[in-house]
Amino acid sequence: MAKINLDIAHDCNLGEFLESVEKHNLTISKFIAIGPGGGNPNITFEGSHVNCRNFLIDEMMMDEDNFELFFMDEGEVA
Repeated sequence: MAKINLDIAHDCNLGEFLESVEKHNLTISKFIAIGPGGGNPNITFEGSHVNCRNFLIDEMMMDEDNFELFFMDEGEVA
């Protein structure tokens, strides 16, 4: 099981965003509506490493060299 943690832009369409989360078979393990990153929503997802990776690359347009930066280590608190 892998975890990723992201701040979501305040103007992001959350409905579309959550559809993309579901499409990649990820589950939300933590949702902070007014997160620490400037008040934007902060979301922690869980899923297989492959699904998390594909979500970051396909939906968040992450560079394959940088997507590992968003993975949380075991025991890390979001």
